[in-house]
Amino acid sequence: MHSSEWSLLFFTLIGQFSAGLTTALLIYTIITPKRDDNAQASFLKVGLLVATGAIGIALIISFLHLSAPLSSVFALTNLKSSWLSREILMVSAYAASVFATTLYWLFCKGKRSFLIPLLAISSLLGLTMVLTMAKLYMIETIPVWNTPGTLIAFYVNTILLGSSFASVLFYNSHKDNLDKNVERVFVFVIITILAVKFISGLVGWDTTTNENIAFAGRMYHPIWNALSWAWLLGLGMLIRRVFPNPRDSDTGIRLYLLAFVFFVIAEFAARIIFYSSYFRIGL
Repeated sequence: MHSSEWSLLFFTLIGQFSAGLTTALLIYTIITPKRDDNAQASFLKVGLLVATGAIGIALIISFLHLSAPLSSVFALTNLKSSWLSREILMVSAYAASVFATTLYWLFCKGKRSFLIPLLAISSLLGLTMVLTMAKLYMIETIPVWNTPGTLIAFYVNTILLGSSFASVLFYNSHKDNLDKNVERVFVFVIITILAVKFISGLVGWDTTTNENIAFAGRMYHPIWNALSWAWLLGLGMLIRRVFPNPRDSDTGIRLYLLAFVFFVIAEFAARIIFYSSYFRIGL
């Protein structure tokens, strides 16, 4: 990978994680009853703070890729034809929305009347932000990227990392009075998105190239290919949680945490492979 691409890698991964976590918080808020308890308050507070912090970090990292960060605002003048302009707009809109939602929850704790609409707006903006990120890479001059696989991979990353981290937070905050139905919803979402990831990997999107455009072939260390399969270990942790050994002590938090760590490793390695899947030829 080129050194300039590392900032893009972290920007996209962390930004997508934030959008996925916000979406997971919305799902949780919809399927749980309205009640005032410390478990719900703690889960939503920590989740929103992490989502806000993550998109804040992503924004800071994004500036590292720009030679003149303050000039990025001028990119907004080309919204009609530029996915870069749309990405900048949506990242800014999502960041402002999730920040406002976090402030609302911190200062109006326990009042959920506006929380679902605010989370819904933030989730919609976040998922649209992911679309602009993916479309920015789906260009004709890089056919290995210009496939539905790029869009699917970006959304898989978003939902997988956000939901798996939400599972860790949920179990940790609710372990004294665990709602099995909510736990099953998170596990179902994660397993479903892993199935999408697996099926997408089997498709083998067209990577036909020619001599006049950028093409597949830049080398990367084989260790990244091995690590990209770490999601299977994460899946194993989830299965272990679904079918626990009665003789075990409380292992839920450990299994969910390990699953999240394995998913991060897999998605990080997959993103490195993604950025290494072509090289520039000077056009």
